[in-house]
Amino acid sequence: MRYLTKLIESLSIWLIRLAAFLLALMVGLICVEIVLDVYGISIPGTSQLKGWLGASSAALALGYTQLIKGHLRTNVVIGRLPGVVQRIVDALSCLVLMFFFGFVAREITFWAYSLMVKGSPAGGRGMVLYPFIFLIGLGYAGLALIFLIELWKTLIPERSAADELG
Repeated sequence: MRYLTKLIESLSIWLIRLAAFLLALMVGLICVEIVLDVYGISIPGTSQLKGWLGASSAALALGYTQLIKGHLRTNVVIGRLPGVVQRIVDALSCLVLMFFFGFVAREITFWAYSLMVKGSPAGGRGMVLYPFIFLIGLGYAGLALIFLIELWKTLIPERSAADELG
């Protein structure tokens, strides 16, 4: 399981790098658009492209954010419960979230596949959407895998060297 954990963690690091690239691409597109706007030149479809780049980068960043616990978490109620009950609640929430985000990733990926097969453009601009939708599905799949790791760590906590010595 340690190998699988390392594999999923490296996958989430690659996804956050891809998210950073897409975000930089979006910012670059905005800068080019501002410069061209000074000269009265507009590029059709840039607002849609910026939106899809932003959505893709946000979805790809979800797994890594969960991995490093970069989110807000309140333990007002759960923090007062006994340790065993906390572990049960954590395990149940990880299980539910893993299946939920896995389902979301599956549905988004099927939607992207159907768009790819049908060749549906967006809004008459002729922009191909399915690569962005595939990226969003990949981001949710990465998040589901992170919840798999958290479920595993909750059910079977790692033993420290001090525990093994005695």
